[in-house]
Amino acid sequence: KAVHIKRIRLFGVSGSITADEANNLLEEGEKQVGDSVDFRLAKIGLLMARKRKPTVDELKAIGAVKPDTNFQKPELHRLWFGLGEAAMRQSDEGMTQAALDFFRQAAEAQPLDLVARALIIDLAIRLNQETVWEKALREIAEAEGSDGPIYNLARVAIRLKSYKPGDTDTLRDLRARAENVKKKRPGWSRAYLALAQIDELEGLNDSALQNLQEAIRLDRKST
Repeated sequence: KAVHIKRIRLFGVSGSITADEANNLLEEGEKQVGDSVDFRLAKIGLLMARKRKPTVDELKAIGAVKPDTNFQKPELHRLWFGLGEAAMRQSDEGMTQAALDFFRQAAEAQPLDLVARALIIDLAIRLNQETVWEKALREIAEAEGSDGPIYNLARVAIRLKSYKPGDTDTLRDLRARAENVKKKRPGWSRAYLALAQIDELEGLNDSALQNLQEAIRLDRKST
């Protein structure tokens, strides 16, 4: 089983597989391996590497489970989080909504996953779904507290969306929150990205560029 899953992943890494080759390999793999989260995750990678990108329906089919599934919640969390990451790499609105739905499923399977909830907020802001981001924000606050770094970065992102030019009090508060996160988590690129956005709104172009470059550097370092 492990050998076949590895073979599927290697095809995904190559990035040169056709749709027919992908379908044949997946059919063969399902016969040999059976259904497992590892196989489904390998399937995601294979579909992403295919010349024709996966559709929302194809990703949803990978994430579909029956009510009497033998998958445990940690496995389901891993599956749905992986699907969310895959859908998030696509640029169209349908995939953005799919990514949001997958991360919401992942969050339900793992109540302590604050990263999934932070991603839910990012995607909900992009799709203008206030009730969704407010629910995720409340759950982060309950788990982390109102002084937590994930909560504060989420607050910054939400309030920047509704920022009106000239509201210096809001920018002052958002900068304080972002700076507080940077002190607590100096390796988090998102803190620097938030500061870059605030700098830009305040016309501090040189500082915005420096913070953006640091965010990019940290992202590259983490990959």
